[in-house]
Amino acid sequence: MLPLQVAQNGLTILTLLAERMRSGFRPYLKDVLPHAVDRLGDPRDTVREKGRQLLARLMAGCLTPRQLFDRLAPALAHKSAKVREEMLLLLQEAVTVHGAGSIHLTPLVAPVVGLLGDPTPAVRDAAFSTLVTLYKHVGERLRHDLQRKHSVPSARLPALMAAFDTARDSGAGPPTSRGAVTPVRSPQSSARHPQHPQSAADQYQGVSPAAGAERPDMPGQPDPEAANGDEGVVMDEPAPEEAAESSDPASKPSAVPRRASSAAREHRGPSALWDEDQEWILIFDRLLNEPGGRRGRQAAAGGGGSAGAIDEATFIASFEQVPRLQIFSPKELEDTMTRLRETLSQPSADWDSRTEALRKLRGVLVAGGADFDELYRHLRLMEPALQLSVQDLRSQVVREGCITIAYLSQQLGSRVDHLCHSLLPVLIELIPNSAKVMSTSGVVAIRFIIQHTQHARLIPIITSQLSSKSREIRRACCEFLEQMITTWPTPALERHVAAIQEAIRRGVADADSEVRATSRRAYWGFADHFRQQADSLLNSLDPQHKRLLAGARSQSGSAGSLNTPGRRSRSTSQESLPSAVGLSRTGSTRRSGLPQPSPAPVDRGKSPAPPAFRSTSAIDLQAAQRASVRAQYAAAQRARAAAGPGSLREYPAPGGSQTGYRVIHRPQTGYRPNHRP
Repeated sequence: MLPLQVAQNGLTILTLLAERMRSGFRPYLKDVLPHAVDRLGDPRDTVREKGRQLLARLMAGCLTPRQLFDRLAPALAHKSAKVREEMLLLLQEAVTVHGAGSIHLTPLVAPVVGLLGDPTPAVRDAAFSTLVTLYKHVGERLRHDLQRKHSVPSARLPALMAAFDTARDSGAGPPTSRGAVTPVRSPQSSARHPQHPQSAADQYQGVSPAAGAERPDMPGQPDPEAANGDEGVVMDEPAPEEAAESSDPASKPSAVPRRASSAAREHRGPSALWDEDQEWILIFDRLLNEPGGRRGRQAAAGGGGSAGAIDEATFIASFEQVPRLQIFSPKELEDTMTRLRETLSQPSADWDSRTEALRKLRGVLVAGGADFDELYRHLRLMEPALQLSVQDLRSQVVREGCITIAYLSQQLGSRVDHLCHSLLPVLIELIPNSAKVMSTSGVVAIRFIIQHTQHARLIPIITSQLSSKSREIRRACCEFLEQMITTWPTPALERHVAAIQEAIRRGVADADSEVRATSRRAYWGFADHFRQQADSLLNSLDPQHKRLLAGARSQSGSAGSLNTPGRRSRSTSQESLPSAVGLSRTGSTRRSGLPQPSPAPVDRGKSPAPPAFRSTSAIDLQAAQRASVRAQYAAAQRARAAAGPGSLREYPAPGGSQTGYRVIHRPQTGYRPNHRP
């Protein structure tokens, strides 16, 4: 057992870190939560109190209450009676502070009811008070569910029902438990009359003011908060995720009214005017009451014609929205993975069962399945099943499959390189799909794979697709190649330098303008890794493509200076291309008859002065070439004026060197100096 001061101070430090870091504390939860739960079973009251304070602080800014209890639900069956008691007290505190709508109570009611028969009296009393607290927020629906779905101990049932009646008669319950009827009010009238308080049942449904910032709705989908019916509370419906922000009202920009669907939920009786079970009413309500600026930002983020598109934020939000699983041994892991593989391997199975199986596969990782070495063997066996899921005709199955693949790549990294290698061609086939849900899901999944699973065998798959007949595939694969070049380390790219070089060569000369532009950007990233191969590639291009590459370099040069270490290889390769930046200019000077002095030889006895690098943000290559030509012309004019009309004497080089240009005789035709005989 830890010393008292060590345990107290350690929990205090973790609480302060969670308060300060907020969402940045999430990567450490996997290591912190098990120890925090163990401290709940400490025999000293002060240590248990500190542990409960830490978990309460996590609900305030790091995780939503629902996310926390999804992870801590197995602790309700902990072997330590103190842990079970503290978890019940924590649940009461979370429901009281954040509202019932911030927690998915359906899977928690059964364990709490089971604790009514716990051998420890303190745990039984805590379970009893927890059910009474839930009744105060949920109402009569909890009473009905306890009588029909759960086996409450017969010795405790009369006392529990009496406690419910006492809470209802005292006015502590929601309007549904007190028999109150709230008149139907329109969303506009609800916003104009803030004196009507929100009921506790509303808090259960996810609209508690203390539950944090409002979760943004996905356009075109029914509001999950409004899925609960008009009578009581449907406990089988999952509550929405609340934003992981502080519940401090001072952190909110302003106290804006809730959505109209939230205000309309104050009515608990059936109504033909406002029936929340009608999905189209909810969608129309959001369109009418959503602020115009927010709609504009969503439209701008999605782009024109991208209805139904999915982005990385949607993937991240869906990663851990999974059923809760409990895996304590390799045998349980094997049984679970076998059932999931059998379900996913049957294309004739119902589509919702397959999507549920994909969510459960993510749930295996959430439950700690990555701690067992047997997981990776089962993932190898599941590769054909995942390929079938990605190739399915239902967009929902494809979407869940891509989210699952992205989550596997994010959590397991290079340990699933074989899985990602086998699924990458199938994901690329989704890109030209006309259904935005499928195409964007494939693109986002590939981006997650490139970011987290940096495996060299993925490079040939991407580069080979740059010769595809599909313009969409070439565009996307060129962006994937650029992402690899700019984010992967050089050793991961060395095995396929020739393939990358040839892919950039094809991309620069592609028929699509976007592919060409992306390939030009990828070239400069390639030059950062492999300078010699980049110079060889550049010398093999025609003059037009060289000029375009130099132009792309000058446009992207404002991001940094040429004298920075990271940009030195790019600037060096650019300096070796005088013909690439001024082919037309040198041609025009020859046609005009201007004398062209040859470069001065380098004096071997002197060390050359270091070049004065300038930021490319202030350089126009064409203007620099014109200035150089004008300087040479002015020097030639001065030399002629000093030497007379016959010939040009040697004159000092522009750089101040004592070595001179060679003698250049005046041409007989073309330009003649303007002097009098």
